[in-house]
Amino acid sequence: MIMEQATLGMETDEMKRLWLLLQVKPKQIAAMMATGLMFYSEGRLPDAEKVFESLLSLDCQNPYIHGMLGAIQKKQGKFADALIRYTQALSIQSEDIHCRINRGEIYLRLGHLREAIDDFKTAILLDPDKKHPSANCARLIIGLLEEALKLRGKQN
Repeated sequence: MIMEQATLGMETDEMKRLWLLLQVKPKQIAAMMATGLMFYSEGRLPDAEKVFESLLSLDCQNPYIHGMLGAIQKKQGKFADALIRYTQALSIQSEDIHCRINRGEIYLRLGHLREAIDDFKTAILLDPDKKHPSANCARLIIGLLEEALKLRGKQN
């Protein structure tokens, strides 16, 4: 699983030239990603962030790296930075349900209800079989947000 995620989006000619120049091999990139994931799971967020920022310098078009940086920054309370990372990941791979929902959660925290609803609705559309746990959670959140917007409209 980690190897699949590690190589996602990493086969461009530009990246291959950079790897040749730096003599970095895909297995080394995968090992760095595994190390970053280990730091993340251990709660060593500043260390994980450094690893994934280094990886980003090797492959700025990898949506997985942007998504992991978003997750790290979200946990650190760096919501503006996380929003940028999730948006970048989605610009590369728009079907990523996790990034879509995480970005929606950040919009929600920042009080941007319309944007949050848009992200949650898009995530739901990406899961027509209703099998993705996060998308199912988004279905519940959507109902609550739409009700909150109705109440807000009645108060104004």
